[in-house]
Amino acid sequence: METEAKRRLAAIFAADVVGYSRLTGRDEEGTLARVKAVGGEVVEPALARHHGRKVKTTGDGLLAEFASVVDALRAALEVQRSLAQRAQGEDADRRMVLRIGVNLGDIVVDGDDIFGDGVNIAARLETLCPPGEVCISAEVRKHAEGKLAATFEDLGRHRAKNIAEPIHAFAVRLGPAKLLPASFRRTALLAAAGLAGLIVVGAAGWFALDRQDAPAPSQQTAARPVEAATSERPAIAVLPFANLSNDPEQEFFSDGLADDILSGLSRFAELKVIARNSSFKYKGQTPDIRKVWQELGVGYVLEGSVRRGGGRLRITAQLIDTRDGKHVWAETFERPETDMLVVQDELTQKVVAGLNLNIRRDQNERTHSLTPDKFGAYELTVLGRSLQLGSADRASILKGREVLEQAVALAPDYAPAHIWLTQTYNSVAISPFLDDPTRLAAGRLLVEAGQKAVTLAPRDALAHAIYAGALTFAGRWDEALAEADRAAVALNPNDAWALHWAAVTYYRAGEAEKSVKAYALYRALDPFPPRGPLVSMMSATYQAKAYEETVQFGQRCRAVAPDSPLCLNRYAAALGQLGRTEEARAVVQAWLKIAPSATIAS
Repeated sequence: METEAKRRLAAIFAADVVGYSRLTGRDEEGTLARVKAVGGEVVEPALARHHGRKVKTTGDGLLAEFASVVDALRAALEVQRSLAQRAQGEDADRRMVLRIGVNLGDIVVDGDDIFGDGVNIAARLETLCPPGEVCISAEVRKHAEGKLAATFEDLGRHRAKNIAEPIHAFAVRLGPAKLLPASFRRTALLAAAGLAGLIVVGAAGWFALDRQDAPAPSQQTAARPVEAATSERPAIAVLPFANLSNDPEQEFFSDGLADDILSGLSRFAELKVIARNSSFKYKGQTPDIRKVWQELGVGYVLEGSVRRGGGRLRITAQLIDTRDGKHVWAETFERPETDMLVVQDELTQKVVAGLNLNIRRDQNERTHSLTPDKFGAYELTVLGRSLQLGSADRASILKGREVLEQAVALAPDYAPAHIWLTQTYNSVAISPFLDDPTRLAAGRLLVEAGQKAVTLAPRDALAHAIYAGALTFAGRWDEALAEADRAAVALNPNDAWALHWAAVTYYRAGEAEKSVKAYALYRALDPFPPRGPLVSMMSATYQAKAYEETVQFGQRCRAVAPDSPLCLNRYAAALGQLGRTEEARAVVQAWLKIAPSATIAS
């Protein structure tokens, strides 16, 4: 006689180590020892304190169950806080970073083990989660809301293998995210100044635009939502294309091809396209496709190579299904180099066709064409963009400005050159590495360059988003907010860099809640953001009094750019707001080592 399966409702906690294969590849024994230590010293004590039961470990993963959703969430958040504290001072290559998914659902019990959709959904939530964070299902949110000092940011709905209905995922954020009055912006760095005689210094330029005179949001602007794009859609990453040209300096050209294909795909609202910052983390590597799937949560990868010479291009590309590593299609294009945009569009259309999707092109169409006389401007724009998105040091910023000014002079009606020149003027205007006259001169040119960009590219989301940031320099707050909404909501909520600039505009104008929401959408597209967006995320969450989040972003920023003072000011201030005085003191000391002459006034 068949025995009926034992079932019960439970809160399921699923966790795994980010980058486990990379860590074991470098130091297998040491990694195994650190995983064991984290389990025994951090995870299991947190489970015990919150009445959880460890079900099993699976190499780099752990599964546990709780009778209470609130207990499961408290345990998950405690684990992430403890690991963030342990990570301070550790080598980036040795840090143990977890993703944690929590679901409430029906499970099947077999001895000490558990199975079923309740478990599968928790595991899927864990793979969707950004490193160092906690993601939950809609069912968990429903039971936990109002019982925990946290907010829940909507990450959209996601299809999962062998799960009938899309999973509605949320990221857990500690502390309320409330809009602050305009007067708060002038005190952003002073919060830590009184901590036992500590001196907290300001970063010249980067936060100068948290304007003291910014208006309090009107009811009209406060009501404008930053809505998530639908996430019941296939996800794809465009990896850097390999440069097979004889000249290694042509690397910028192959990177530019990948950038432009990525931008073209982002115009399809039915696709989720991972941002450049995260997909380019594999540059110079031949990554295992399963690793890309695990780290970026994508179902498909586009990769390829570029050979350029004699005025001609040879481009190979292949679309790969990450679930089985098989090619969906592969093709080679041989064309004159002036056909670059034609090839980009053909590749974009082949990706869409290869996914067997009957989808429409978003209204945010390409607003420029590449005629032979504009090829020189295109090449200069791609080079200037690579300098802008690469190193943020003084030489790269100034060289990028010079190159993009040449591109505009060569083709005054070439929209991308104006878009990226506006971005570069912004970088110059806020750079802590440049003198005041240079920064002020760039600030004066910003609005004019941004206006030209949106005139030439009226349906380009990035043009409007960067123009929004430019308008904040002139204190034109209502116009800036309208441009940010146009970019992040109306034109293309699938463009990560446009979302970043919209979020910057929101917090500069005092709309902290909208900035935090925009960055939640941004992070879904860019799980491994660079320093610039991380610094801005710190500003947004600090202004919203979400100090725990500010600390998390400060830790990530410090890991990405350990020598940058911009990663430390909001970080120290947030620690001070949380009463973590000794940690704040240590961050300030690290800050003063980088910038020993810094003062509050500077």
